[in-house]
Amino acid sequence: MSPGAKTGLKIAGVALVAGAVLTAWFLHNYEYRSEEVRTPPGAEARRNPYLALQRFLQRLGDTVHVHRRLPETRDLGPRDVLLLTTGRYSLTPERARTLLDWVRHGGHLVVRIRPPREPALPDPLLDPLDIGVAELETRPQDPFTLRVYENDAPLTVHFPPGPRLVTGRDPEPGWSVRDGAGTVVAEYRLGSGRLTVLAGFGFLDNDRIGKHDHAALAQRLLHPDARRGAIHLVSGEFHPPFSRRLWLAAWPALTAGLVLLAAWLWARGRRFGPRLPAPGGARRSLREHVRASGDFLWRHGQGAALLAAARRSLRNLVGRRHPGLNHLPPERLYPRLAQLAGLPPEAVREAFEAEPEGAAGFTRLVRTLETIRTKL
Repeated sequence: MSPGAKTGLKIAGVALVAGAVLTAWFLHNYEYRSEEVRTPPGAEARRNPYLALQRFLQRLGDTVHVHRRLPETRDLGPRDVLLLTTGRYSLTPERARTLLDWVRHGGHLVVRIRPPREPALPDPLLDPLDIGVAELETRPQDPFTLRVYENDAPLTVHFPPGPRLVTGRDPEPGWSVRDGAGTVVAEYRLGSGRLTVLAGFGFLDNDRIGKHDHAALAQRLLHPDARRGAIHLVSGEFHPPFSRRLWLAAWPALTAGLVLLAAWLWARGRRFGPRLPAPGGARRSLREHVRASGDFLWRHGQGAALLAAARRSLRNLVGRRHPGLNHLPPERLYPRLAQLAGLPPEAVREAFEAEPEGAAGFTRLVRTLETIRTKL
């Protein structure tokens, strides 16, 4: 075996021994331990605060439909359950009557009251039942025990602090549940259906449904008998149109504004006598157009072209008025034109042959040509 091979074997042996020592030390000083870390809710749970309730009901064998807005009653079966977790601000009286008719024909409607801090809009669903709202209760309440039905096992539940129901006597609820602050659940029999009114759905959201017996209470409330219809969960908040909210909140100011607008329109629309004809637009003279064209050409470096046009026009005029002069050579033509115009012959020669030197020179040459024109 060569010396290099022996050296390689020694290095490999030392590396194996060092690896074994490090592995033994690590296993002696560390141990495997699992730890549960709570992660933030996923996107679906953030969109639907009652996702845990939905999956709990699905495991019980229910068909659950989640809606972002109130479904049409024609899409609800006579044995279905409808959970309205929103404030119902866009619910019109006609739509409320349709929902109550659906309840009287066997439907089960579960709604919440509106806290006093929310806009004081009419509630066409609960106002006919003489259901009021107590003032906000900020003092925390302890968990309490209730029985939904007499033969049921007791359930321990905890409703968060907040408003409580004030039930009336026309009609009276079939049964209700109270905690230390007031009524939290009331159920009404309407025809062959049920209307369940809750102080709030907070005990059924994703954070609280797993505490105490909240899931069992949800099962009892949503399955009061042996019937098994679909459950419709409306988890999206819907609001009335902005125009309706604005009118309810500020109708005096809007009325005054409309009156002022009508008065202003009436004042602006008054006329005394027949309407005057519209004045015709002023027309520019030909001289203004010619001057504007000359200014445009001069600004764009066309002064030589303007001067050449003026000289050509003057020669044509000389040919028409003095035909004999137009055929004379320049040395005989210029003196004759100078004699006719009363100008020095050199001035006439300069007007026909000189190049303009700036605006002043151009003006002088054109003025001379115009003087000759007027004397012909």
